[in-house]
Amino acid sequence: MDRPAAPALAASSAGVLPLDAVYEILLLLLGKDLCRLRTVCLLWRNLLSDPQFATAHAARHPGLLIIASY
Repeated sequence: MDRPAAPALAASSAGVLPLDAVYEILLLLLGKDLCRLRTVCLLWRNLLSDPQFATAHAARHPGLLIIASY
């Protein structure tokens, strides 16, 4: 008996979170962790560098400061 071939992972979008969900998850993290996550990919670096994200993060984490430079 032949088994059907497993679908290629690259061709599937299963397991991929919507950008809104990624945004909300990243807002929960501390600034130190966010600085490390900037290196994951260009999309995350752009998201974490966005002034709107910094404002939203500051609203959720009063007293903590994110400082990042290039």
